[in-house]
Amino acid sequence: TESYMGEEADQEMPSPRPPGWVQQGQGSGLIFDSTQGLVLTNAHVVEDATKVKVTLTDGRVYDAEVRGSDEIVDIAVLKILPRKKASSTAGATSTLSSTSSSSHRFDASELPVAALGDSDDLRVGQIVIAVGSPGGLDNTVTMGIISGLERSSTVVGIPHKKVDYIQTDAAINPGNSGGPLVDVESGRVVGVNACIRANMEGTSFAIPINRVKDIMTDLAEGKHIHHSYLGVSMATCTPDWARDRNEALQSSDKSKQVPEVRGALVTRVFHRSPADLGKIQENDVVVEIGGNKVKSADDARRLIDRASVGEDLSVTVLRDNSVRVTLTVQPVDLATRLREVKRERQRQLLQERFRLQELAPFRLMSG
Repeated sequence: TESYMGEEADQEMPSPRPPGWVQQGQGSGLIFDSTQGLVLTNAHVVEDATKVKVTLTDGRVYDAEVRGSDEIVDIAVLKILPRKKASSTAGATSTLSSTSSSSHRFDASELPVAALGDSDDLRVGQIVIAVGSPGGLDNTVTMGIISGLERSSTVVGIPHKKVDYIQTDAAINPGNSGGPLVDVESGRVVGVNACIRANMEGTSFAIPINRVKDIMTDLAEGKHIHHSYLGVSMATCTPDWARDRNEALQSSDKSKQVPEVRGALVTRVFHRSPADLGKIQENDVVVEIGGNKVKSADDARRLIDRASVGEDLSVTVLRDNSVRVTLTVQPVDLATRLREVKRERQRQLLQERFRLQELAPFRLMSG
């Protein structure tokens, strides 16, 4: 992808840029619809991009547009545009390697398409390959196995995402983002490579293709993907864990003791969040959401994500060690909430910058 930052982005930078300034980035992707020219990649690959180029494995280069992007799942859908005369532009640039009008349709044989598999059928130990362009090395293939399944975003270290990742030891490096993870037995795509653990060599993560299938059609149509947000932090509660915790608290604060059941312990409620407004409290143990049983924090996270934004959602908790309480909350959209937080932080940084400018330069006074 090639991205060109505009005037607003320039104003946010602390130092001026010279004329013709260009910033480049690169990622990978896969074509899943050859007639419409639709490409899957990671949302972070095309974040803030205003110009996108797609390079095919045979060297053909096309302009493309971002049809839709979901930063919470980290998936974007691009549309390859018909060839047209290139125009020169200055700005920030990145390039996407992938195996002009929105109504244009390609011949089915004109673009190579990747067959999508079923990630629900994956098993630990299954052999997979990762395909991409790490460091600009086009069409790089690495092989590994499925090391783990349903790794929550919290465990992976990116809690603001809403994904249960596939863990693999296939080598993935910068530039692999957005490329396919392929089952060698079927030759079908079972995941989209997304991230690595910097402190764990040989450990990388991919978004299950079934999670991608849930949203890719809506993204291709330019629709916004909603993800419900309550504003709580939770930890898995088990009878053994609760028993050990309660025994440790017997001689201190008994009010923090929790019921010895399976559920999701609320460890924090964010101020003015839907959970706060719905009277959810710290040390509540969530046992049901929307009538569905909750046996872990991951269960709660999945059920919250599937809930409808702006509609009443019932949450049943155990409070004060045994009292069963059913509350009603109204989830808000997580992506909207994250944008609001980002804008507020930018506003605060801008105010701080102006404040520092008002204080400088300092003058030496002599008497």
